[in-house]
Amino acid sequence: MIPVEKSLLFQKIITGLVLLFSVSLLAMAWPRCRAAFDFLPAKYALEKINKNTELDEEEIAIALEQTEQSAEIFADPRYSEGMSQLLLLDAQKNESLDSAANDSLALAKKSAEHALSLAPANALLWYRLAVINSLLNTSPEDIKKTLLMSIMTGPNEMGIMLPRLHMSLMLFSLLENDDKEQIINQIITVWSLAPADFLLIVADNTNMMESTKTLLTPHHTTELSEMEQALEERH
Repeated sequence: MIPVEKSLLFQKIITGLVLLFSVSLLAMAWPRCRAAFDFLPAKYALEKINKNTELDEEEIAIALEQTEQSAEIFADPRYSEGMSQLLLLDAQKNESLDSAANDSLALAKKSAEHALSLAPANALLWYRLAVINSLLNTSPEDIKKTLLMSIMTGPNEMGIMLPRLHMSLMLFSLLENDDKEQIINQIITVWSLAPADFLLIVADNTNMMESTKTLLTPHHTTELSEMEQALEERH
């Protein structure tokens, strides 16, 4: 039989260990919780952007500051992704794309790349990086690579499929055989899901329609014939 004194000592040791473990868990979780709490107003601002609600410069600046604080506290890809979106919006509000806008774009690029290093399967963010690269006048090859990564990680992302395809067709001359197969699949998908929207891309752009014809010949002549007939009916 265990003496009362030893039993009480054992209970105190167990209680102390449990308390120590709980405090350790709390200490580890606190930065994540603090960062998430600080990010809440910025998250609301980002949701407004995603609903096509306009933000003024002050709202963008405040959201950026909150997101940056959260990113410094805890390395979560959501914070870096949010920063890239806010910085891109900040740059796009400056139509002249002066040095300040270019600084915002450079920071947006850095934030996007950091977020993708933490969570690379983000098709939207790969596409945003392609847009940022194009605004920064980086090499077409780099833009193509980010577009293809976006297609690979999210081939059926309807929210970005159409503008992504538009940009891909603009870079047609850079496409290699493996790349072309991905773009062909995108064309067929967009045509099947949103033919009217697809026609808006190629209707007034002869080069893009010629690129589409080259890609779809000879294995997708049915879809190509449908497109050409639909274009004729528009005129």
